[in-house]
Amino acid sequence: MPVITTIIVALFRHILEVNFKEVNLIPDSCIDIHITEWRYKLGMPVDLDVVRSRVSDIKASIQELYRLTSKRYNELSIDEKYSIRYNIIVLVEALVALCSHIAVEELGKIPRSYRESVRTVAEYLNIPCIDDLEALVGLRNLLIHRYQIILDDKVYSFIKEDFKCLHRLVKEVMERYQ
Repeated sequence: MPVITTIIVALFRHILEVNFKEVNLIPDSCIDIHITEWRYKLGMPVDLDVVRSRVSDIKASIQELYRLTSKRYNELSIDEKYSIRYNIIVLVEALVALCSHIAVEELGKIPRSYRESVRTVAEYLNIPCIDDLEALVGLRNLLIHRYQIILDDKVYSFIKEDFKCLHRLVKEVMERYQ
């Protein structure tokens, strides 16, 4: 193995716990590394600015969703219905960013999906209503990927049912990382 490859492999092993299947030099001085498994090991602290920023995004989206759903459904304009959709997407993106940050930095885990990210942190914080959080992620996926026709009245009802589980997760995160 060339010297540069040996140095890079040693660096990976130092920074991460890595089991290498094979390491090959490929054209243009690139290195092709096949990793069978790895685990984050640095133990970087949770960035409180990231936590505060994501929590702020979540709270702002919830506040806007509550404002929009303070009207009766049949009084909403098409723009307000699309604003509801957009705010759910923003809310879930902030939630996943928050959970992914905690999963990586605090727990040393790399979530493979949005649902796994939320589940990992909810389990860690002993939040019992994980299914509600995953349903929120699922709703975001429907809105983004448009797997089927979106029934805005169902989305409206979903919001009106409250975000108790989400509020609990945010409260636990804020208490833990203040």
